[in-house]
Amino acid sequence: MANKSTNLPEVVKPTPKQSYEIFEMLQVAYDRKNQRYTKAETDQSVAKELGIERWGWVTQVREQFFGPAGNEEDQVWVKGLEDWLKKTDRQVEEIQIALASLETSRKEAKTLLLKVKNYVNAKAAA
Repeated sequence: MANKSTNLPEVVKPTPKQSYEIFEMLQVAYDRKNQRYTKAETDQSVAKELGIERWGWVTQVREQFFGPAGNEEDQVWVKGLEDWLKKTDRQVEEIQIALASLETSRKEAKTLLLKVKNYVNAKAAA
């Protein structure tokens, strides 16, 4: 149905009962302190649980009364990637130290080889 004055479709809004049900569900599924859903909850999963086809309604209620989207699983992924990056940074540092040590050993071996060649050549010339 279109709005006669603007010729635009009217926005379908949730009933007061639906809005209240969404609010109640968000009180359980949303962690206000950490500003995110608990576990793997999303606007879509809350709407599905309530049998609401328009999950945008959940988004509106969440944004108005609770906070931003996101969930604990997102945080687990972020933490996992941060930990992996720290581990690889440590490994790169260890490799750099090992390469520096290897370069020192290579230089020492090169110097020793030159001394041995000089010794052999001097002995052969005598």
